[in-house]
Amino acid sequence: EVLLTVSIDKRRDEVDKIRIVQYRKPVYEFIEKIERIKKIEKSVMKEEIIMQPDPGFVDPIVVWASGISFEDFSGRFVQFAEGDLIRQLRQTIDLIRQLKRALYKDTHTKAILDNCIELINRDVVDAEKFL
Repeated sequence: EVLLTVSIDKRRDEVDKIRIVQYRKPVYEFIEKIERIKKIEKSVMKEEIIMQPDPGFVDPIVVWASGISFEDFSGRFVQFAEGDLIRQLRQTIDLIRQLKRALYKDTHTKAILDNCIELINRDVVDAEKFL
């Protein structure tokens, strides 16, 4: 659930807008850690490279991973264009795959990440299905 916040340029107060309350605390804690890393980065490098996480996609990805149809999913999150929903889900899958490569020795975490990919990469999100 925390991975999906790694996007772009939003503020910590956006966490309060997460409707699925159980995800607010871990996302907030994650953002706090990123802010601490950004302070260190700025003091060492004199600039910030790491972007602020965006928690605005927490609710949609949790709902999508629950197995909802795309029609119901896109109808539930009308504030996002359908293409944006698909793109964000695919970007999340890409991030998970990058983490899997980085954690190549951690078989337990890799299994969890494989499960995440399986829950997300289905229906119209599965680009390979349409090749």
